[in-house]
Amino acid sequence: MARSSPKTSSPPPHFCRFYIVRHGQTEMNVLRQVQGQIDSPLTQKGIQQAKKLAKELADIKFAAVYASDLLRTRRTAKILAKEHQLIIKTSRAIRERSYGIFEGRVVNEIQQELADVYEQRRRLSTQARLVFKVHESIESDEDLVGRCLMFLRQAAVAHANSNVLVVSHHGVIRALLIKLGHFDYERADQIYIENLGYIVIDCDGVDFFVRETPGVKEVNTN
Repeated sequence: MARSSPKTSSPPPHFCRFYIVRHGQTEMNVLRQVQGQIDSPLTQKGIQQAKKLAKELADIKFAAVYASDLLRTRRTAKILAKEHQLIIKTSRAIRERSYGIFEGRVVNEIQQELADVYEQRRRLSTQARLVFKVHESIESDEDLVGRCLMFLRQAAVAHANSNVLVVSHHGVIRALLIKLGHFDYERADQIYIENLGYIVIDCDGVDFFVRETPGVKEVNTN
């Protein structure tokens, strides 16, 4: 199903409006491998996904374009920024979660290997789950979202009353929506962020408000 065109209204006074986008499909996405902070090229489909979203967002005036410093987000951001003739600024703060020793492995293998730990985590409250580490080498949600919120607050102050495009990752977007109370973990386990899916968040440098989540899709359990 095609996404509807985004609303183009300006943010409220003193707020920055962030369009936070997941990168395009990569070769490791196709192979169902955990990327984390290692990298993989965009597929041709991923490139086309980025070009399609670039057209959808063409009418929005962006003051800046940020991307995580990983290849897949930089490549996606380059395609999106071309429509707006903006220089891409990169930041490690909006990188994907570090999966430590599990990066590069197949997702299903990890889920089987850590099944007992995942079940233990599932029983926790939202606050306890935020700080829970599935493995000592895997970054917690709290650590992940902490660095991202700091980045967004600083960018919001720098670009008040403007729209800003941020190209990041599935784990970042999901953790932000949980931390900001848009949904709890039970709901989060039923959704995913599609490649080039995005969310819209307003921030005044302190507070955050989730405005739109067109990139959030239901997990197909069939």
